[in-house]
Amino acid sequence: MESTKLDTKLARLLEPYGNVISSIFFDVDRGGERDHSDGSPYELSIVLAYVPGDDPDAAYEKASPVESAVEKLFSDRLFDKTSETWQEIALRKCALISEDDLSVSQAKLFMQWRLEHMSLRSEDDHPHPLEFNE
Repeated sequence: MESTKLDTKLARLLEPYGNVISSIFFDVDRGGERDHSDGSPYELSIVLAYVPGDDPDAAYEKASPVESAVEKLFSDRLFDKTSETWQEIALRKCALISEDDLSVSQAKLFMQWRLEHMSLRSEDDHPHPLEFNE
């Protein structure tokens, strides 16, 4: 993504959603090793996990514009409308999913894209999911 500058553009696009989008996961080539020496594009799926908070419906509404914005960013930069082909990276899917609906086993199938500046929030913004009772 560096060569296309999509990493920077994606980070800028996601920055305003830093208090809603908690994690970004990538699945490249459906987890397989593929040879791209022929110039074929990498297949990319993106999962955007959002914090459901006290009002999951409101959280979804707040986060939902980012899904189509990510799809548009990739399409505008990497989809050649003339030949109707993807260049370098083919975005297969971008999905918005609640943290509550994303299991640990599912998350392990993806590579997490770390945006450190997005995670700089106050302690009050993050409820602790596990509380231990003695």
